[in-house]
Amino acid sequence: MTADANRQRLGALLTYLRTTLPGMHIRVPPEHGPLTLEVSVGLLHGALVQASAVYDLGRTPNAEAAVVNLRSLLEVWSDLVYLLRQGDPKTNAIDYVRFSLKELIAHVEETGMFDADLPTLRAAEATFLQEHPEIVGRPAPKGRYWSGINRTEQLRRVARLLGGGEAWTVRFYKTQSWDAHHVMKYLRDIRTTHDVSGLVEVGVGFAGDPSVMGERLAGLAEALLRLGWTIFCEAFNLSEYQYE
Repeated sequence: MTADANRQRLGALLTYLRTTLPGMHIRVPPEHGPLTLEVSVGLLHGALVQASAVYDLGRTPNAEAAVVNLRSLLEVWSDLVYLLRQGDPKTNAIDYVRFSLKELIAHVEETGMFDADLPTLRAAEATFLQEHPEIVGRPAPKGRYWSGINRTEQLRRVARLLGGGEAWTVRFYKTQSWDAHHVMKYLRDIRTTHDVSGLVEVGVGFAGDPSVMGERLAGLAEALLRLGWTIFCEAFNLSEYQYE
């Protein structure tokens, strides 16, 4: 195995998805509906962007910065799995779009940013409710997220859907959050020496080998992206597009 085997595998997968996903012709199963496909493709594209960033940063001195992208990839991956495997995918897709529109409108109203887009967003929300009259009067999902549960609980349930490993999955997400928020910086990357006069010399820098970090992150990104694609293909009966 070469020193950058994980990164090579990730690169091959990225190339395949970049050339395969655009222009696909998909016969949507009735139990899913077009909206489920549209939301799923959006999530896949988000995963592709984050995995690409992990790939690009992996062989630079700033490879550790890709932890943020890996964390985002884990989040979008969990959305995709939850959307397609938990309960009714059609209902999940409706809740996803409903939540997104509500949050966008609230953001514009509260911050004044992009306020020129507010009429367009409100019109989009009205159109969406007209297209889905079954949700008019139905309470929106509880909580601060489209699934009605927080991210940690969603990851726990996703792991359960995939056969177990709830504790490991949640702990893995938390460790990515530590790195993303630099909680571990003091312990891992700051080194000081003190002389007898009280003078402190400060050393700052990633304590490990950036290429090793990049390779590890590439392996994790490849595994998440591959599994996400597999679940997407299974949901929409796309066995001919499975990545080997």
